[in-house]
Amino acid sequence: MRKPADKQTETVTDSPGRTLAGTPTPANTFVILVLLGLCVAARLPFFFPAVIDWDESTLILMGQSVLDGQLPYTELWDNKPPVAFLAYALLVAMFGKSVAAVRFGGFLVVAGTAYLTYVAGRSIWGGRAGLFAAALSILFISTVPSGQATMAEIIAILPLMGALAILLVKEHSSYTLFAAGLLLGVASLVRLNLAYVAFLVALYVLFKLLRTAPRSSITGVLAYVAGGLLPLILTASPYFFTGQGGLWIASVFLAPLRYSDAGYSAIEAFTAQLQRGFSTQALLWATSLLGAAWILVTWDRQTRRQRHGIALVAVFLLGTTWSIAVSGAAYPHYLIQIVPPLSLLAGFLMDCVVGTRYRLAILGVLSLALIVSVRPIVAQYGRVSERLFRGQSLSYGAAYQIAAFLEKENPHKEPVYLMTDHIAYWFTDTRPLTKATTHPSNIAKEYMLETFAGRGASTQSEMAKVLGMTPMFIVKEANQWYLRMKPEARHLLESVLAADYMQVAEIDGRYIYKWRSHGR
Repeated sequence: MRKPADKQTETVTDSPGRTLAGTPTPANTFVILVLLGLCVAARLPFFFPAVIDWDESTLILMGQSVLDGQLPYTELWDNKPPVAFLAYALLVAMFGKSVAAVRFGGFLVVAGTAYLTYVAGRSIWGGRAGLFAAALSILFISTVPSGQATMAEIIAILPLMGALAILLVKEHSSYTLFAAGLLLGVASLVRLNLAYVAFLVALYVLFKLLRTAPRSSITGVLAYVAGGLLPLILTASPYFFTGQGGLWIASVFLAPLRYSDAGYSAIEAFTAQLQRGFSTQALLWATSLLGAAWILVTWDRQTRRQRHGIALVAVFLLGTTWSIAVSGAAYPHYLIQIVPPLSLLAGFLMDCVVGTRYRLAILGVLSLALIVSVRPIVAQYGRVSERLFRGQSLSYGAAYQIAAFLEKENPHKEPVYLMTDHIAYWFTDTRPLTKATTHPSNIAKEYMLETFAGRGASTQSEMAKVLGMTPMFIVKEANQWYLRMKPEARHLLESVLAADYMQVAEIDGRYIYKWRSHGR
């Protein structure tokens, strides 16, 4: 592999006329166009399914509630920080009320993240390494299970990579550190686990300043902390001004802690996540680990600037990895958060490979592995092509059919209870009946119910509350999986359905029940 050389590393400084993105040159424009084209190719066929991951549906409902004038957690509730919901409100406001519009917003966020990954890679190893890293980030974000949807993790990595790019490109002045802290504060209020990253970056910044500019270390760290606290203060203020500070604290901090405590250990969670996402992420992990190994082998050849950049990437990668592991859950879409820093290491390796005499053979093997990795994208193009060939609508999924049924059979918008495909609330301009049913499975998470329903709340009591509101329609799967360990609540639901409801439709394994009374 080639030896890293100073001449091959593009140095981005704070000279007049430069911005974070660099001088607008034809080469820079070319990079942007390449990344946009690749992002369209990777994500366009996923604009059309109604549901890819139901967490996205919940976030859309929460965002719509914000647009309707409600503070997060007051009308609807979910176990995410408030900036996540504000982001979805912004996407709906900007691009329109459709799943495709929200996915288009996600496409732009992924493209922006890829460009920031390019800037980060360019500042350490040069433009070619940066371009490799950016391209890999698009492909592997879009092949993580559920990464095809606009997930909270996709929103969070944009400010996360923005902070990394600023710290790499700019001198660590008070203004730069304030901006980095602000971006990491925003990222943490989209995915709370990223607060670990913000803390580790603070330690790194303090360490660097004490070594290079001890007199300005206190000012710099205070600027960083002030930037990080600003989003927290801005989002908390409306709650404390309206006497709802306790709800904010419980929803933003206490509920996530209960969630992580009730889940897997760090090793169990991360192992399970890797197992579930390994088939599509194996190439990224292999090349990034080899890239990290080659960095260690060539450490004495790296310049001081490159070592600083590598250290920052390591801080972001290790902090994000640890924060995912201690989250208590094993959802593979959490791994979206570590794709950009892993892509930087993989991009460095590929840049080195291009400089060897064996580049054609090595790149050929990598290309074959990449073809295997992008199978989800290829498969989705097949589904879209098949629908086009048959003359069917590109928008598809049970949720669309459920919504069409409810629009016809429930013209007066009577209350409904959706135990599955709850994005249909959004399609029909209705709302979940209670906070516990905003995300359908939350009703079965008793460790979280006390956050908003009070001490002693249980799945059975919340189910009784929902059924006591006599929804006109109830939509459920045959055996609702999240009630399997809640026999009392399941028995209550089945008893009420048998006594007061009749099944009126079945749509793709979802059963629709209608209240028997005709007095409404």
